[in-house]
Amino acid sequence: MERQDTNSLSSDTDIIVYLDSHRIYKNGCRDLYIDFRSSNDCQRFQKVLEGQFKYSSASYLHLESIKVKQRLEYDAYYRLNIEELKRLKLNKDLRFDIEEDSYVIGGHYCFSRDADYNEILQKCSSEEQSKIEIEEFENYHLSDIDYSPVLELRMDEIEKPSLYVADVGQANWNELRDNEKTVIVFDCGSPLNYQKKKTDEIWNNHNKRLKDKPATLVVSHWDIDHYHCLIHRENEYKLCFSSVYCTRPRSTTSHRVFDELRKTAGGNFYCILPFSESYNRLFWPPMRLKARGNFVSLYMGAMSKDINVCGLALFFEGQEKTALFSGDLRLGQCYDVKMNENKSKQHILIVPHHGGFCGKTSLKIHNQIAMGIISVGANNSYKHPNKDVLKYLISISHNTILRTDKHGGIEVQL
Repeated sequence: MERQDTNSLSSDTDIIVYLDSHRIYKNGCRDLYIDFRSSNDCQRFQKVLEGQFKYSSASYLHLESIKVKQRLEYDAYYRLNIEELKRLKLNKDLRFDIEEDSYVIGGHYCFSRDADYNEILQKCSSEEQSKIEIEEFENYHLSDIDYSPVLELRMDEIEKPSLYVADVGQANWNELRDNEKTVIVFDCGSPLNYQKKKTDEIWNNHNKRLKDKPATLVVSHWDIDHYHCLIHRENEYKLCFSSVYCTRPRSTTSHRVFDELRKTAGGNFYCILPFSESYNRLFWPPMRLKARGNFVSLYMGAMSKDINVCGLALFFEGQEKTALFSGDLRLGQCYDVKMNENKSKQHILIVPHHGGFCGKTSLKIHNQIAMGIISVGANNSYKHPNKDVLKYLISISHNTILRTDKHGGIEVQL
């Protein structure tokens, strides 16, 4: 069934957008990256403000050097005041530039640094956020899906397993391999600000192996650095992926990729929903087994407003070693997965969230690992890996930490 676009929460003066990420600078200015909640919202923006903005090819907006005093949360929905944007443009306090060399970013708003712009974005209320969640759930017909039983992952016999962590900068592309075959691709990301040429280079470096024998695709969650390389590859999905496991999308860009994957994979497309469970909010959401095969298990966190912690994680168990593909989970969630039951085997941990800080309580758990691998970009603006996290990982791994910014692509036999 086709998804029906709704727009009931938008008004004549503002539309609903999704705040993907933001960076704060010492002068009080920020860089904000927003996407539209729906294609209808994106088209309204196109019609009212930017006639040249081609929403069909790239729908993210970069709000550059904007001074906003309010506390902002990423992975949340906001009202974008389009009337205020129009006023600022007329007064020449704002410049809009088309971005033609990105699969993701459609344009840049450059703000004057002499004023505060708190009227531009206003966070949706809890009631509005809940309504958006319900609308999206119904529009995708996810209410018809019952994944209470554990799904079976159809996996062939794996003779010589290895894990591979690609060097894709501040992003995520992991694989489970068997000899020369790629069995599972866990995320297909590149950084948000990568231009088309750089993202194409990453995709082309990996797709030949996939076209030789299609693999299972797992999208851990819909942050752009975990699926950027999937954008504008619709004609290659069927050649590269035999089945797809993912979570519910959050914005226009992820909607498009979700819809195309769903159309292509057909009966082999699985949208895994988070489970509802009460837990201490100061702790991490618990993980639960959602799918399994001969050697692999797929886990998901409990429902949370933080899409990182209710994303998918993949656990592999070999004869002598185990490995966890962790996406952007908290470290504590990693120990809720099967690795805690296999203390006799050497464990390889693909460190979550590019080695970023993952919660204080996470660092109080002391399980030894044989190796930690961090997918991280050189000289990244987030200063990943976090010093405390890195120190902790070194202490539980006998100083066996590999990083893509220092070692390039990393393959480890399992």
